[in-house]
Amino acid sequence: MARSYASLVAVFAVLLAAPLSASAARISCESRDYHRNYCPAGGNIASARLVVQQSRSACIQGRTWGYDNRGIWVTQGGSGEFDFRWSREPTPTPGPGRPIACESRNYQEAFCPVRPLIARAWLDEQRSPTTCIQGETWGFQGNGIWVNGGCSGVFAFQPQ
Repeated sequence: MARSYASLVAVFAVLLAAPLSASAARISCESRDYHRNYCPAGGNIASARLVVQQSRSACIQGRTWGYDNRGIWVTQGGSGEFDFRWSREPTPTPGPGRPIACESRNYQEAFCPVRPLIARAWLDEQRSPTTCIQGETWGFQGNGIWVNGGCSGVFAFQPQ
């Protein structure tokens, strides 16, 4: 009995230490001026959860935030970081990928993961008063967009 209990504890410890699957990601989404904001996440979302509330306004699933199969929405001043899982890996599409919102809060660096992998990216809509300059306050790597220095915008990308 003690041996099977020890085996069960060991398996549980391994599962806890395992990294998130490749189909999990995180996105930051904010309701500005209490307006509804939609943050696209690349499609095929199966589930989402609030990880870090960043607003003073309450974040209540179904009332001030929620998700559909394409992204996360927030309203009434809600703001936070959300973990989500894809129901299946997003399929690459020809032409530009779906736009993604990415924001540097308090001038800190933020990383916004995307799928499929990025071949090139560009700023589609600047949302911050701080100028977004590629290579200085924003850039991209294969699996996402990074921003810093107060840059906030919607970025479009060409999948690999």
